[in-house]
Amino acid sequence: GENIVLTVIQLLLINLAMDTLAAIAYGSEPALQEYMLEKPVARQENIVTKKMLTQVIINALVITVICLSILFFEPVRALFGDVTVTYLKSALFATFMMAITFNGFNARTEHINVFEHLGRNNTFLLVSFAIFAMQWVFVEFGGEVLSVEPLSLKTWLICAFMAILVIPVDVVRRIITR
Repeated sequence: GENIVLTVIQLLLINLAMDTLAAIAYGSEPALQEYMLEKPVARQENIVTKKMLTQVIINALVITVICLSILFFEPVRALFGDVTVTYLKSALFATFMMAITFNGFNARTEHINVFEHLGRNNTFLLVSFAIFAMQWVFVEFGGEVLSVEPLSLKTWLICAFMAILVIPVDVVRRIITR
């Protein structure tokens, strides 16, 4: 129905991409010498640091606001033209998948430059590309099964632009919290 933003099947596909494929991408990240020089963390220390929690909360809020603005914020909604609710939800699904994939670049390093050492992990790049390609196939050919409609090139570009905003927002967060 109209009250459901993402369907159960869409959530399963998101889970597949973000758990299975992301585990492959992050698991192949080579160890950097700087991390090998850090002191071990004591057993009683929290696994999730204050910095990590801040990053998760801020990026989750950014992605949520970006995605929900497609449905509920008229200036953003107007970018897509006079389209159906299903079309807007398809754009939201595409934007969400791209945003969490772009956020993977944020998650792989604590440095300001999220692309630092990226060339050392071709698997990460390949998996990221595979997620983008899968997302395109899901939206373009998913139809009734996935409750989506094919998107125009203009819409894909709008979705990509909105999704990639998670990177500069996180860079600003890193600069502020240094």
